[in-house]
Amino acid sequence: MNKRNVIVFSLVAVLCFVGVYFLYNGLTKDYKEKETETTTVTTTIIEEENPATEKTLFYPQNVIKAEDFKAYDIDGNEVNLSDCYGKPIVLNFWSTWCNHCKVELPLFEKAYKENPDITFIMINITAADDIKLVKELLEKNGYTFTVWLDSDVDATAKYGVSSIPATFFIDKDGNIVNHTVGEMDETTLEKRLEMIREK
Repeated sequence: MNKRNVIVFSLVAVLCFVGVYFLYNGLTKDYKEKETETTTVTTTIIEEENPATEKTLFYPQNVIKAEDFKAYDIDGNEVNLSDCYGKPIVLNFWSTWCNHCKVELPLFEKAYKENPDITFIMINITAADDIKLVKELLEKNGYTFTVWLDSDVDATAKYGVSSIPATFFIDKDGNIVNHTVGEMDETTLEKRLEMIREK
């Protein structure tokens, strides 16, 4: 290869390198701008979904009827939600392996004892739990609220439960007034109970 060819080759290589450099920087800049735009949009959406009122997050916009389902009591007898219609109902989905659920249980026990006008049904997701552990937990803590076993996943499926704890607050007419996902404190639970408490 003569000197002239070496120079031409070197120039072409330098031009290619410079071209790639500017192309890379240009694409990186565009990507960062788009990433910033996406982040801004996402933040806006989150802010819009978290207004001061709880209604947007927790209250159904339309009347939703509580769907009937089949489960089993702690002794294995078949039970149905429709057996409890006519009174306000608190329907809580929980499991022994869910720490947030276990933190809530004492609050539900206290509320159950203080609100005889409201039916409390604690739905254990038994298909993903161990009935032996369920009974041990109930006995150890002296819980007296009603526990139903969702062995057939009928309740979990019909209520679309994908994250626990999940609690549905149902009025005496069978309407779901509130659906809360996640652990509640005592104040929040009392607010929800007030929504379905018979006047």
